[in-house]
Amino acid sequence: MSGARPGAALPEIGRRSWLVLFLGLLALRAVILLIGPGILNGDGFLYVGAAQHFLQHGQMPPATAQSRSFSVLLAPVIASLGHDAIWNAVPSRRLGQPIAEAMHVVQVLFDLGLVALLMQFYRMVGPRERWAFVIGLAVIALQPITASWSNFVVPDSLATFGLFVGLYLLATAAIDGALWRLAWGGLLLGIAAFLRIDLLPLALMLIVPWCLLVLLRRGRAMVAGGAVALVLFAAPILGMMALQYAGQGDARYVVASAKDNPNAAKPGYFTWTRAWLLTPNEFHDFAFPEDDAGWRGFAVENYPARAFVNDAARADVAIILREWQTGGYTPAVDARFAAVAGRLRTARPLQALVTVPAARTAQLWGNPDGGVALTAIFGLSPPPLVSRLVAVTVLLLKVVLSLFALIGSWVLMRRVLASRFALGTIVDWPQGLGILSLAALLGRGAEMFALNLIYASAVMESRYVIETWPCLIVLAAFGYGATIARFSRRGVGAAAALDEPNSPPGVAR
Repeated sequence: MSGARPGAALPEIGRRSWLVLFLGLLALRAVILLIGPGILNGDGFLYVGAAQHFLQHGQMPPATAQSRSFSVLLAPVIASLGHDAIWNAVPSRRLGQPIAEAMHVVQVLFDLGLVALLMQFYRMVGPRERWAFVIGLAVIALQPITASWSNFVVPDSLATFGLFVGLYLLATAAIDGALWRLAWGGLLLGIAAFLRIDLLPLALMLIVPWCLLVLLRRGRAMVAGGAVALVLFAAPILGMMALQYAGQGDARYVVASAKDNPNAAKPGYFTWTRAWLLTPNEFHDFAFPEDDAGWRGFAVENYPARAFVNDAARADVAIILREWQTGGYTPAVDARFAAVAGRLRTARPLQALVTVPAARTAQLWGNPDGGVALTAIFGLSPPPLVSRLVAVTVLLLKVVLSLFALIGSWVLMRRVLASRFALGTIVDWPQGLGILSLAALLGRGAEMFALNLIYASAVMESRYVIETWPCLIVLAAFGYGATIARFSRRGVGAAAALDEPNSPPGVAR
């Protein structure tokens, strides 16, 4: 087995210096992330409760609109904490809860593995100049974005690991045809889809065409590998269905019509709120309607003017809100909201069908979220000045990474177009991982656009796209390397990496 081919895109840095940088930056990242607390709130209580039910009764609780598949992986961690963690109800405290603290450590370890893989990939496509290389390496090693949800008891950190490492293995399988790479790649993508059911369409869109491309590239010898990859991809989901059937007599582990589905509970209200643009603050005010009489959403003056066609529509909504507040959310209230939504969509179809879902989708990536792993260190509420500075810095970092990712996407696509879509140009290393990463970003964007058209009030929580941030960093590495190469007489970077492909360490060409 050989390492990366010499003279391609390796930076001007010795093996010892690389090892010191690599381990030192990873250690620094671990120390920073582990300073913060584990946080149990929101959906975390649901996952913990389902995991405790599983440990106590040997079966999963009845399915709801929100998958509890994460609870299956959470259960061993809870079991390792002993009797109290299994049998005692979880107190409603956010910090210092043993289950949250344990999951924090587990998720940080997975994040370190993911970042180590990103750093190794960057070594192959980043700039050759030592100063530029070290800057980029430090950014990848210390960025907090991929660890955004490592403090929380939610499935996103593990799903991020599964999706990206799965794609990495699929990309490397195209080089040497190793069946085990395809097998593990398929299994990890399946685990990501198992943890977040909304990743299933994206994962299918990625693995099926890629296995076909690898088959075309390497011949019939890859038929068995592709079949194993697809079987293992389906295994976690089929296993969850079997587990649910064994306990409840119903294989479904997600039930769209369940009462906890906001779309099923208040369809008219959410059809209306999807027709106009919510700011992040308005999202928190209006996307989670409450029965409490003090809910801000019952006062029509709290809604922005863009939510109404005209003053008459505002007056109509005020009446509907009063009826809801005094008599509950009845079918008549729902029908009146649906009528208001219909009039707004008819008056402003472009807003409801294009600009609003597009803006909400863009907001998922372009936001100051992503520094929670750091801001948790400095305090949660109210956020002090340091937390605000972290948020601003993370937003700027996201902008810079996105700009380099656009450049990297152009570098990749220009080569594919120049080759007239030659198969080798698409699947060979390292551009194969870049193509998969670009497909993952575009696919997730399309999914989020569709969800913002049809689901609940809006999809505006950044954790729904955190799984694709490693893919964006891959593209940014290509773009950064190509940019430095363009402005340096000695630069090689991503440009050379594409002209003279490397092999990832441990993969023979």
